[in-house]
Amino acid sequence: SSEEESKQEESSEEESKQEESSEEESKQEESSEEESKQEESTISYQLVSTNNEILTASVITTESEDDTIVSQKQSSNYYNPTEKERDFLYKLVYAESGGQPAFGQTLVANAIINRARDSGTSIIDVGCAPNQFSPVHNGVPCVYRNGKLVPVTEGMLSEDLKANVDTALEKDFSAEVLKKAAQEAGVTDPKYWENGVKYFYNPKACDAKQNAARSKVKVKFQYGDHTFYGYWDK
Repeated sequence: SSEEESKQEESSEEESKQEESSEEESKQEESSEEESKQEESTISYQLVSTNNEILTASVITTESEDDTIVSQKQSSNYYNPTEKERDFLYKLVYAESGGQPAFGQTLVANAIINRARDSGTSIIDVGCAPNQFSPVHNGVPCVYRNGKLVPVTEGMLSEDLKANVDTALEKDFSAEVLKKAAQEAGVTDPKYWENGVKYFYNPKACDAKQNAARSKVKVKFQYGDHTFYGYWDK
């Protein structure tokens, strides 16, 4: 009888250990799921279409422990730049939109990348084309500092800006937004959205004549200080 009780106690202890092991595995699975949720999140941006309708664009970003976007991904799916192209793109986006919101910087980068893809040339060729990007002087993106025009340097570039540009290298986010803007404007021809944004301008920096000319653009949307579009019926 004593031996039987001892066996029962051992059996009870074994079951208790199995239950503890099962609970531990369950906690590990919950922890893993929680980490996965923290790593990936969706950020939604509101944009203004041609008819002043509010559009929404969603971007999935990967976040680190301190909730900042992980940057400097070495490979991308949408456009694979050389190191010189990447460096030039960082500096041109800074010169064109250094003070704009994160998604605005991504859209500016998308416009430059889309023009390179469409033309079959490099990002540097696109950026240095005559009368296209006003901050580029003698092949170098520049900004004004204390009333003087100076080249954009590596020290001016934040990790956030680089991350926003890297996001554009991975995917074009503009075509979907242009398509929504086209639908709001009653435009059905896909040429207005299928290749994404290729052009942008700041209405506040344009004179009345320039803004009047751009009023003829059928499909466009605004984000930050910039208006973006992909096709212009001149």
